[in-house]
Amino acid sequence: MKKKYHAAIIGAGNIGAFYSLPDDYNGILTHAHAYKIEKRTELVAFVDVDYEKAQKAARVWKARPYKNPQEMFKKEKIDIVSVCAPDEIHKNILKDCLKHKLKAVFCEKPLTTDIQSGERLVKEYSQAGILLAVNYTRRFNKDIINLKKKINKNEFGQPLNIIGIYAKGILHSGSHLIDLLRYFFGEIAQAIPLGVRIDWEKADPTIDAFLKFNSGVTAHIVAADDRHYSMLDLDLIFQKNRLQLTEFGSKITLYKLKQSRFRGGSLLLHPVSVKEIKLNRTIINAVTNIVNTLEGKEKLLCPGIEALKTQKVCHQLIETFKTKENSYGKIGH
Repeated sequence: MKKKYHAAIIGAGNIGAFYSLPDDYNGILTHAHAYKIEKRTELVAFVDVDYEKAQKAARVWKARPYKNPQEMFKKEKIDIVSVCAPDEIHKNILKDCLKHKLKAVFCEKPLTTDIQSGERLVKEYSQAGILLAVNYTRRFNKDIINLKKKINKNEFGQPLNIIGIYAKGILHSGSHLIDLLRYFFGEIAQAIPLGVRIDWEKADPTIDAFLKFNSGVTAHIVAADDRHYSMLDLDLIFQKNRLQLTEFGSKITLYKLKQSRFRGGSLLLHPVSVKEIKLNRTIINAVTNIVNTLEGKEKLLCPGIEALKTQKVCHQLIETFKTKENSYGKIGH
């Protein structure tokens, strides 16, 4: 029988415990659900400063509740920890996890809210031999992985331009967009803020920006407003095709060139297919990837170092905006 890895979740909120429940069949949307479905893991504990939340999550998922990580680590033998707490306390939890003989930590994005602690933790986890994975979910999605392969093979022609639309903070949610663009097109050489709105937290503004990649590809990311609705869409414009990722990236629409009957035979793009992207499987894919990496069968699909590179781009935009705030326009209040 294959080894069971004992898992604990720090943060008994929606992504940790309640976006999907044990009897849900429409998707695996929580860390708890993923650990229950992956046959090589066993969920044994929930930790939350709000002990009632930890108790509720533990009842739902048949685990044991704890008020703090120290108490949990004293009583449980843990192999994998999921960090599902608020962004600003990630670094404290990650630092605490280093004191224990863990095999892996699976952290919600962003890794931390400051670069210095992120750099230090990535280095320390590497030195300790503990896997550090970050939940940029699209890196664990098979359709996105296949799309990257097609882009790399130049199946759509050269990229001409990219437009991304997001809301709820450049670091909290925009980092998903930045990370996906880095995944497709490589490292970013320039990141220039163009405007800002505050629809999340003042320390994490939602920024319009121009991006230029080392490859020469350019992109514009555009701020929506999470006070009205959530959004994370991407429009990829290539020489031969156009691809639109819509409905929070859950659908890919493919456009192909076709001669127009009404414009003198000029070429226009027409939609030819719509594919559903199963984002409701990404967390179980991530947990399976972590276990396979521990067993030497795969490489980690989203290691801490990649999350750190994405975080640096976001922080660069925030810091550049702050230093030149008077020269950039406000796009909301």
